[in-house]
Amino acid sequence: MKERFIEKNKEDAFDFIIEEYFKAGFGTLNKSEVDLLFFSALMKYGELEDTSDYAMSKLLQITQTRVRNFKVKDGLKYSPIRQEKVEKEFLQKAEYARVEDDEKISIPIYDPNIYIELENLIEREKGYVEAQLNPKIFTIRIDQFIGLLTPAK
Repeated sequence: MKERFIEKNKEDAFDFIIEEYFKAGFGTLNKSEVDLLFFSALMKYGELEDTSDYAMSKLLQITQTRVRNFKVKDGLKYSPIRQEKVEKEFLQKAEYARVEDDEKISIPIYDPNIYIELENLIEREKGYVEAQLNPKIFTIRIDQFIGLLTPAK
Protein backbone atom coordinates (compact mmCIF):
# COMPACT_ATOMS: atom_id res chain seq x y z
CA MET A 1 0.00 0.00 0.00
CA LYS A 2 2.93 2.35 0.64
CA GLU A 3 3.56 2.65 -3.10
CA ARG A 4 0.18 4.38 -3.36
CA PHE A 5 1.59 7.57 -1.79
CA ILE A 6 4.35 9.89 -2.88
CA GLU A 7 6.49 11.24 -0.02
CA LYS A 8 4.70 14.63 0.27
CA ASN A 9 1.30 12.92 0.18
CA LYS A 10 2.37 10.53 2.94
CA GLU A 11 3.07 13.51 5.18
CA ASP A 12 -0.22 15.19 4.30
CA ALA A 13 -2.16 11.94 4.82
CA PHE A 14 -0.50 11.37 8.19
CA ASP A 15 -1.25 14.95 9.28
CA PHE A 16 -4.88 14.54 8.18
CA ILE A 17 -5.28 11.25 10.07
CA ILE A 18 -3.66 12.57 13.25
CA GLU A 19 -5.65 15.82 13.19
CA GLU A 20 -8.99 14.06 12.70
CA TYR A 21 -8.17 11.34 15.23
CA PHE A 22 -7.32 13.80 17.99
CA LYS A 23 -10.18 16.13 17.04
CA ALA A 24 -12.57 13.37 18.06
CA GLY A 25 -10.68 12.75 21.28
CA PHE A 26 -7.98 10.16 21.86
CA GLY A 27 -9.37 6.64 21.82
CA THR A 28 -12.97 7.67 21.16
CA LEU A 29 -13.21 6.58 17.52
CA ASN A 30 -14.54 3.09 16.98
CA LYS A 31 -13.06 0.74 14.37
CA SER A 32 -15.48 1.72 11.59
CA GLU A 33 -14.67 5.42 12.12
CA VAL A 34 -10.93 4.69 12.04
CA ASP A 35 -11.46 2.67 8.83
CA LEU A 36 -13.34 5.62 7.35
CA LEU A 37 -10.54 7.97 8.35
CA PHE A 38 -7.95 5.82 6.57
CA PHE A 39 -10.23 5.40 3.54
CA SER A 40 -10.64 9.17 3.31
CA ALA A 41 -6.87 9.70 3.56
CA LEU A 42 -6.34 7.17 0.76
CA MET A 43 -8.92 8.89 -1.46
CA LYS A 44 -7.52 12.38 -0.79
CA TYR A 45 -3.80 11.74 -0.79
CA GLY A 46 -3.30 8.40 -2.53
CA GLU A 47 -1.94 8.18 -6.06
CA LEU A 48 -4.82 6.09 -7.40
CA GLU A 49 -5.36 5.62 -11.13
CA ASP A 50 -8.79 4.06 -10.72
CA THR A 51 -11.18 4.82 -7.86
CA SER A 52 -14.08 2.75 -9.19
CA ASP A 53 -15.88 0.57 -6.67
CA TYR A 54 -14.38 -2.51 -8.34
CA ALA A 55 -10.78 -1.27 -8.33
CA MET A 56 -11.00 -0.03 -4.75
CA SER A 57 -12.54 -3.31 -3.57
CA LYS A 58 -9.65 -5.23 -5.14
CA LEU A 59 -7.08 -2.88 -3.62
CA LEU A 60 -8.61 -2.88 -0.13
CA GLN A 61 -9.85 -6.49 -0.28
CA ILE A 62 -13.39 -5.57 0.74
CA THR A 63 -16.71 -5.73 -1.10
CA GLN A 64 -17.78 -3.13 -3.65
CA THR A 65 -20.81 -2.39 -1.48
CA ARG A 66 -18.55 -1.57 1.45
CA VAL A 67 -16.42 0.69 -0.77
CA ARG A 68 -19.55 2.50 -1.94
CA ASN A 69 -20.68 2.96 1.68
CA PHE A 70 -17.26 4.36 2.58
CA LYS A 71 -17.53 6.81 -0.32
CA VAL A 72 -20.91 8.05 0.94
CA LYS A 73 -19.69 8.39 4.54
CA ASP A 74 -16.51 10.12 3.36
CA GLY A 75 -18.64 12.57 1.36
CA LEU A 76 -20.69 13.37 4.44
CA LYS A 77 -17.87 13.68 6.96
CA TYR A 78 -14.56 14.54 5.31
CA SER A 79 -15.08 15.43 1.64
CA PRO A 80 -18.36 17.27 1.07
CA ILE A 81 -19.22 17.78 -2.58
CA ARG A 82 -19.46 21.29 -3.95
CA GLN A 83 -22.36 22.24 -6.19
CA GLU A 84 -20.02 23.08 -9.09
CA LYS A 85 -18.71 19.51 -9.09
CA VAL A 86 -22.25 18.13 -9.14
CA GLU A 87 -23.15 20.30 -12.13
CA LYS A 88 -19.94 19.47 -13.99
CA GLU A 89 -20.34 15.71 -13.39
CA PHE A 90 -24.00 15.81 -14.43
CA LEU A 91 -23.20 17.61 -17.68
CA GLN A 92 -20.40 15.14 -18.46
CA LYS A 93 -22.64 12.14 -17.81
CA ALA A 94 -25.63 13.66 -19.65
CA GLU A 95 -23.78 12.83 -22.86
CA TYR A 96 -24.49 9.16 -22.11
CA ALA A 97 -28.17 9.64 -21.29
CA ARG A 98 -30.64 7.17 -22.77
CA VAL A 99 -34.31 7.79 -23.36
CA GLU A 100 -36.50 5.01 -21.99
CA ASP A 101 -40.21 4.53 -22.66
CA ASP A 102 -40.30 7.94 -24.39
CA GLU A 103 -40.87 9.48 -20.94
CA LYS A 104 -37.77 8.87 -18.88
CA ILE A 105 -34.05 9.38 -19.16
CA SER A 106 -31.42 7.16 -17.55
CA ILE A 107 -27.92 8.42 -16.88
CA PRO A 108 -24.98 6.47 -15.44
CA ILE A 109 -23.80 8.19 -12.24
CA TYR A 110 -21.00 6.21 -10.62
CA ASP A 111 -20.18 8.53 -7.71
CA PRO A 112 -22.76 7.88 -4.97
CA ASN A 113 -22.36 11.40 -3.57
CA ILE A 114 -23.15 12.99 -6.94
CA TYR A 115 -26.17 10.68 -7.23
CA ILE A 116 -27.42 11.77 -3.78
CA GLU A 117 -26.97 15.46 -4.61
CA LEU A 118 -28.82 15.13 -7.94
CA GLU A 119 -31.60 13.20 -6.22
CA ASN A 120 -31.89 16.02 -3.67
CA LEU A 121 -32.13 18.64 -6.45
CA ILE A 122 -35.01 16.74 -8.05
CA GLU A 123 -36.81 16.15 -4.75
CA ARG A 124 -36.53 19.82 -3.75
CA GLU A 125 -38.63 20.59 -6.82
CA LYS A 126 -41.23 18.01 -5.69
CA GLY A 127 -39.99 15.46 -8.23
CA TYR A 128 -38.72 11.96 -7.72
CA VAL A 129 -36.02 9.64 -8.98
CA GLU A 130 -37.03 6.21 -10.25
CA ALA A 131 -35.84 3.37 -8.03
CA GLN A 132 -33.39 1.06 -9.78
CA LEU A 133 -31.87 -2.28 -8.91
CA ASN A 134 -28.62 -0.80 -10.20
CA PRO A 135 -27.73 2.08 -7.84
CA LYS A 136 -25.49 3.62 -10.51
CA ILE A 137 -28.34 4.42 -12.92
CA PHE A 138 -30.09 7.73 -12.35
CA THR A 139 -33.56 7.66 -13.96
CA ILE A 140 -35.79 10.73 -14.10
CA ARG A 141 -38.60 12.14 -16.24
CA ILE A 142 -37.58 14.15 -19.31
CA ASP A 143 -38.94 17.41 -17.85
CA GLN A 144 -36.81 16.88 -14.72
CA PHE A 145 -33.77 16.25 -16.92
CA ILE A 146 -34.38 19.53 -18.74
CA GLY A 147 -34.85 21.26 -15.38
CA LEU A 148 -31.39 20.09 -14.31
CA LEU A 149 -29.90 21.38 -17.55
CA THR A 150 -31.35 24.85 -17.13
CA PRO A 151 -29.85 27.17 -14.52
CA ALA A 152 -31.89 27.93 -11.39
CA LYS A 153 -33.46 31.35 -11.21
